[in-house]
Amino acid sequence: MDIKTWNALHSAIDKLAKIEDNHIYCHYASPAAFVSIFDSYIRKHELKPITECTMRASHIRFLNDSKEYFDGLKWLQRLHKGETFRPDSLSDDIYSISFCGNEDLLSQWKWYGKDSGIAISFDMSNIQYKYYDVETRLPDVDTHTKPLPVKYSDDAKRAYYEEIDSQCCELQLNQKSMPFRSNLFVPFCKDEGFVEEKESRLIFYNVDGKSVGIKPFDIQYIPSGNTLKPTLHVTFRAIDESKGIIKRLTVGPGQDQELVYHALIHIMGGALPSSESSKSEKNNGKLVLNGVEIRKSRIPFRG
Repeated sequence: MDIKTWNALHSAIDKLAKIEDNHIYCHYASPAAFVSIFDSYIRKHELKPITECTMRASHIRFLNDSKEYFDGLKWLQRLHKGETFRPDSLSDDIYSISFCGNEDLLSQWKWYGKDSGIAISFDMSNIQYKYYDVETRLPDVDTHTKPLPVKYSDDAKRAYYEEIDSQCCELQLNQKSMPFRSNLFVPFCKDEGFVEEKESRLIFYNVDGKSVGIKPFDIQYIPSGNTLKPTLHVTFRAIDESKGIIKRLTVGPGQDQELVYHALIHIMGGALPSSESSKSEKNNGKLVLNGVEIRKSRIPFRG
């Protein structure tokens, strides 16, 4: 992707995104994935708000819904109403981090939070991103990328396409600008069968450094099942370090829920219960340590 399109996409996302305090941006993780995400904080064992972590953005062609990439292309072609459409206008180097709008959803526990996993609720209004080496034509950190909601229904996809039209006008882009349209539309489309997830996505576009002297982003290949998944490591950093970047940690259902819950208390510097019957919760069932609420799932599922 050329630097002009990269900048236009970031400007458009910055304008389209509407982060609200009461909206949930939750990422489900296994205990092992949680330790990987917060490795630096855990090793330092600092008794302060979590101000940094490392997330993995997955290539959009390697997501769990194998059809959504191609369905998004079909939708885009349909909305073009017979105009010339080039599938190669969509970058083949787009990476995504997904967030669920529900902090306690059984389907998410089954797929992503197995064995009493952890749902991480982020304060997206206080996060900036680092995923590339500093170059003269790139800012030190990315403050424009923000989560956008996934579009499930036909009406939502059509309305979103019209929003992209408006962005073309505001950014003074050619109305037929396929690289801009396709890269902003396709990553945010998904089948209606997934609507209960209320998903939002952070999308990261790899820039083509061949012609502008910018170093392409460092892509790593992570084992996933019996295959390899291209990933981009993204550092989340607090804009205001006094507040931190995490709102809540919810421990999923399962036989090890109590142990994982106590481990989180220990990581965040809290006191473990003195006996098996002791209660750690305070303030009407809520336990808040270093600005992070720690709680258990209410779903009675053994796993």
